[in-house]
Amino acid sequence: MQLKEMRKKKSGIKTGMSQADRLGIGAALACVLHCVGLPLLSGVFALGGLEALENPWLEGLFLAVSFCAGFWALGRGCRRHRQVMPLVLFLAGFGLLVFHQVQAEYVLLSVPVSATLLISAHVMNYRLCRQRACL
Repeated sequence: MQLKEMRKKKSGIKTGMSQADRLGIGAALACVLHCVGLPLLSGVFALGGLEALENPWLEGLFLAVSFCAGFWALGRGCRRHRQVMPLVLFLAGFGLLVFHQVQAEYVLLSVPVSATLLISAHVMNYRLCRQRACL
């Protein structure tokens, strides 16, 4: 049995992108939709009684869960492939999200840039893991 097959069998992860990286990319895309789309649709939400989606506690909870999941996924990958750049991109993107929470004026710039950094971190993590057969 080849080393790559043994690692796949041992870890239980199928070929392709890891579930954690998929979750991270999905969370980044959901954040973009939430942060950019919500201000545009806030009038519609007020009519429909959905103003709870603009709750700062809900946004804080979403950020906390996203940070933990992303840091866990990228931390695991970085330990395996020994490259820290995905984690650096993740921290930069997450820092921009926190900046957005503090300074909401630049939402159309900070949110797409931070989502791009977060998605790039997960894609880079996936590619590095694939190159080094750690999936």
